[in-house]
Amino acid sequence: MQTQYPPTAHYQHPQLGTYKSADELLSDERLSETEKQMAIEAWRVQLEHGIYEDAETAAYMSS
Repeated sequence: MQTQYPPTAHYQHPQLGTYKSADELLSDERLSETEKQMAIEAWRVQLEHGIYEDAETAAYMSS
């Protein structure tokens, strides 16, 4: 099953700035390809972490 992320998600990177979408981040000409790859990976991890936290909270609240 593929994880689906909310369409309103945004990403705040401490050095690179705030992006409203992955496309916006990827089209940022200030960033090198390596920076883009690192930022997308960090964003993915952040989203997955948030999803797991929500699942844990829901499991805790329902018990």
